[in-house]
Amino acid sequence: MPATVRLGTCSFADEGLVKAWYPRGFSTPKARLAYYAERFDTVEVDSPYYHLPDPAVTGRWAQRTPPEFVFHVKAHASMTGHEPAEQERAFAEFRASLEPLELSGKLRGILLQYHPRFVKSGEAKKE
Repeated sequence: MPATVRLGTCSFADEGLVKAWYPRGFSTPKARLAYYAERFDTVEVDSPYYHLPDPAVTGRWAQRTPPEFVFHVKAHASMTGHEPAEQERAFAEFRASLEPLELSGKLRGILLQYHPRFVKSGEAKKE
C-alpha cells in the first residue's frame, strides 16, 4: 500500500503565520483556517496542550475544512507525567473534546509531549 505524504504546520494560528503569511483581512480563526486548508492538507493543533477545546470548536474545525483535511492534536499536559487517576480523567475529557474530529474521520493523530525529565525506564513504561 503506498504511503500518503501530507504537508502542514504546527498551527494555523501561530503568531508568526498571522503576522507574515496570512493576507490582510484574514483576521478571524474561521478565515485563517479556511485560507490555511486551501493550501495544506493537515495541521498540528497544539493549543489543547494548554487548554481543552470545546467540542463545538472542534466540530467547527471539521466542518470548515475540506473532506481530505486531517488534524493531529497535541494531548493536554495533564495526560503525561501525572498520577494515574488524574490521567484517566484527563484522557476522558480530552477524548470528549475531540469527538467531533473523531466522528468526522479527520482526527489522524495524537502527539504526547513528555517533560524533559521523562527517561526510558521500567517506571516510565508504566506511565
